[in-house]
Amino acid sequence: MKRLIFALGFFLGLASAVAANVYAYHVAEPACCHFSISFGFPFHLGTTGGFINDTSLILSGLYLDIAVGVVTSLIFASSFAIVIPTLIGLLREVGEWHLKTRS
Repeated sequence: MKRLIFALGFFLGLASAVAANVYAYHVAEPACCHFSISFGFPFHLGTTGGFINDTSLILSGLYLDIAVGVVTSLIFASSFAIVIPTLIGLLREVGEWHLKTRS
């Protein structure tokens, strides 16, 4: 059960990292049609814009974003695996207490 919760937390963390980068690309709009703007979170993942509307990736930013995404997902998953079973146990105790006081 704990492995399942850890895996769920890991994939939620990865999904949030991917969503942050997709959102950064979506809102990246240069000030003028001749300029380009960089996108990515927390590191610059690429540039977009310019006269021909070229989009290019920055490989160092890609590697750093992947590394940060994996590390933060591991941290989120480990805290998720600790908090969720504790919360479930507390809710069970509250349910048992409620049933004892009602009868």
